[in-house]
Amino acid sequence: MVRAKKVAATSPVESGVLSREPLVFRDPEGLRPHGLHLELYGAPETNTAFDAIVAGMAREGYDVAQPLLITTDDRILSGVTRWTAARRLGLAKVPCEIFRARSADQAELEYEEVLVARNTYRVKTQRMLAREQRKLLELEKLLARGRQSAKASDGGPARSTDRVAAQFAKDGEAAESGRTVERRIKVLEGLEAAERAGDTRKARQLGTLLEGRSLVKALAVIAGQGGATAAKAKAKVDSPPTHNERVQRGYSSLFDAVTTSRDLGELEQVEGILVRLAEDVRAMRQRLGGSRKGQQTSLDTKKKSG
Repeated sequence: MVRAKKVAATSPVESGVLSREPLVFRDPEGLRPHGLHLELYGAPETNTAFDAIVAGMAREGYDVAQPLLITTDDRILSGVTRWTAARRLGLAKVPCEIFRARSADQAELEYEEVLVARNTYRVKTQRMLAREQRKLLELEKLLARGRQSAKASDGGPARSTDRVAAQFAKDGEAAESGRTVERRIKVLEGLEAAERAGDTRKARQLGTLLEGRSLVKALAVIAGQGGATAAKAKAKVDSPPTHNERVQRGYSSLFDAVTTSRDLGELEQVEGILVRLAEDVRAMRQRLGGSRKGQQTSLDTKKKSG
């Protein structure tokens, strides 16, 4: 079922054009996500809004005001989470807009540029944001021929990093600086280098600093500086001021591990960690229960009442 709503047939896109045809309705099984989507955002089921999207779609049908954006060969540039929800619910048709690249020679690059531009609204980790910004900078260089001079003379930012930063500015808020974009990407690359080298301690430290937006401290760690800045950063990582921060940082690391899994084996590795973590939680609950007689945890109470 598709819920009807008044919606413009087309909308402007940063590059290329949308088809001037009415919305098309396609079988979800005949569509597929663009490969870059998984690389940047992970599996659609890990989107924090996925369950709510499924529930809303089951209750009211597919909202025509939010069509998928697809290429002429049926790859999804925007709306992969909605597409996944529609498949789970067994919908026969979903509304789509077709994006047509301006240049056949650079069509794939335009697809990637629009994919990122149309997903800036997502709730994402800082690592996801860094991947997006790095990809846009790569595309800036590859698409520069015939386009950079126009962008630099339209009254907007001339530096590529400033232009990328401007694309992520929220309504009513000033864009972050191009320097911040550069720093975030350098931290991402340092984190990835640590992971490739098997330096899990450094990778965890950089990941925590990245999610906490402590980019200068992270760069000091990458540079191997032993001064006060790096020492303070290490102290903050090893001794977070509150238990809640530990929980939030741990969740962020696990969430990132899930969304960056490249195959089922890596995903199962995360599942194994979660199983061991659950066992550790049970053991700690027994220890805490033994030292605080007469008290029950909320989970113990739920088990007995169930």
